[in-house]
Amino acid sequence: MPTPKSISDPLKTPLFDWHVSHHALISPFGGLPAENILPWAMPIQYTGIIAEHHHTREKVSIFDTCHMGEFFIEGAQALSDLERIVTCRIKSLAPGQCRYGYILNNQAGILDDTIVYKLSDEKFMMVVNSTTCQLDRLWIEQHISESTRLKDISSSTAKIDIQGPFSKNIIQKLLNVNLDSLKYFHFIQIHFMNQDVIISRTGYTGEWGCELYFPVSIAEKVWELFFQEESVLPAGLGARDTLRLEVGYPLYGQDLNESINPKVCNGMSFVDLEKDFIGQAALNLSESEYILVALLCEGRRSPRHDDKITFNSKEVGTVTSGSFSPSLKRGIALGYVKKEFTPLETPLVIQGEKSALPAIVTQLPFYKEGTARGKFGAKSSGFGD
Repeated sequence: MPTPKSISDPLKTPLFDWHVSHHALISPFGGLPAENILPWAMPIQYTGIIAEHHHTREKVSIFDTCHMGEFFIEGAQALSDLERIVTCRIKSLAPGQCRYGYILNNQAGILDDTIVYKLSDEKFMMVVNSTTCQLDRLWIEQHISESTRLKDISSSTAKIDIQGPFSKNIIQKLLNVNLDSLKYFHFIQIHFMNQDVIISRTGYTGEWGCELYFPVSIAEKVWELFFQEESVLPAGLGARDTLRLEVGYPLYGQDLNESINPKVCNGMSFVDLEKDFIGQAALNLSESEYILVALLCEGRRSPRHDDKITFNSKEVGTVTSGSFSPSLKRGIALGYVKKEFTPLETPLVIQGEKSALPAIVTQLPFYKEGTARGKFGAKSSGFGD
């Protein structure tokens, strides 16, 4: 990937020039100035966030996610090391299967959320967030055995997401592969354009789709290949955010951070308490005054990050993610609220800069027609695993 000229220049994915030539709105994304971690210059939108959102829900969109980080973890002790580093159960993974979990610090705070891929009995791939990639690498290196090898392949690996209810046929056609038996949170490895490619039935939109991993050298060729199909359009991070929020997926840096543990964010389904992992003791002892909830607003106005949540004019919480939902045509939000105000249907008010937004506590997902778990072409009420 291109190297920035200075600490103030954003990083660029191998598809950056394509985005510019196709008139995408580019904006810095992520980065931690205090840690000298650079942001990425990413496409926010092309034709518009709402149009790209609906196209993903109804047809097929393609997303540049090359900014994400990828590690190989290899060796005879790799499995046991990952069992300690990640909260989800690794031992029960079969080759070709992947699983979502958290990397915790010793106080049970979430350092990052990750997906672990089992490539073989002694080789795994971890996918991590771009902003935390460097910090994750250092943390993992400190907590693996001497015989375990960590290889950061982020700079040599490209990643694109093909998402939408009709993505299966297009992927099969263009990559000459059969996906009939590919289950949710499973993956296959193929050889394409003389390179190794991972096709993972995962994604961040709630729709049927796959995430593709392959060498940077063929990134633009693979990207362009999908635009042979008229039904495929590019979508930016703006639509990716509204899509993920509609199905209740948290975003690291907004909904999750080092001060949040899995109990607080309702993430205990991604934690295996029967194994020993870093942060387990602190997690077992932890209690919190606040819990993450979903809020459905009365009108179309958008709640925003850091808006205050009130009950009878008393502050009881804070919005972490908020947006207008193009599918529901209402404002929606995730936020941390005091426990006594978290029962379903509890009426609350989100206090924006200029207005108050009445809302109720609701059940996730906001959007219940996603196809991610369903068979091709079928609607499903399931979401993230």
